[in-house]
Amino acid sequence: MGYYIFSYAIIYEQIKAVFGSKDKTLIQKIQENDMYQHYNDNEYDEGEISLDEAINDIIFANPYKPKMGYQYGYALICICATLGIQPPYTQEMKFGYETDLVNHHLYEDFDLNTEIDELMFEFNPFDFLNITDWPMIGVIDQFSLQQNKKQLKDIQINDKMLEELEESDDEDDEDKLCAYEHIAGFIKNVNYCLENQLDLISFCH
Repeated sequence: MGYYIFSYAIIYEQIKAVFGSKDKTLIQKIQENDMYQHYNDNEYDEGEISLDEAINDIIFANPYKPKMGYQYGYALICICATLGIQPPYTQEMKFGYETDLVNHHLYEDFDLNTEIDELMFEFNPFDFLNITDWPMIGVIDQFSLQQNKKQLKDIQINDKMLEELEESDDEDDEDKLCAYEHIAGFIKNVNYCLENQLDLISFCH
């Protein structure tokens, strides 16, 4: 199946304030969210904690359980899904295959020696959750969003270009279409967050 990247537009300080907030009403809101329903699995191996326990540990500032970082990561996803909003571009990006395509075309077509996954996951303010594997977490704050916008300012990808790639019979154009859609989508999300004074958080698992 692979690993996929998806994002939320958030106010970072609002998410940060959840930790140790002791907000019981927030727990109810989280449990009503579709993302919570997606991750809530009642079958756990011996020694594992439930998603509810992870959420409670975060909100009530309980000591984090060793080797349970991934569950706290899923809890954070549920928190962001509850308090954040989906940005305009919501298509998930396959880590490794599609990110490699994006990085290739950023370099070959736009002369940018940068990697999309590094842009999205360069800064993780939640590393104290001790997540050793998945999910990966990255936050792009307002300052970094401005830097991203400057770095990507010369990239022009419009609907006509995407339509031509979609109609092409060239197999290489199929990969190019995938890369261009993700590039244009990332730029759209960057601009949306800047226009609305939001931060962009991304997860990968």
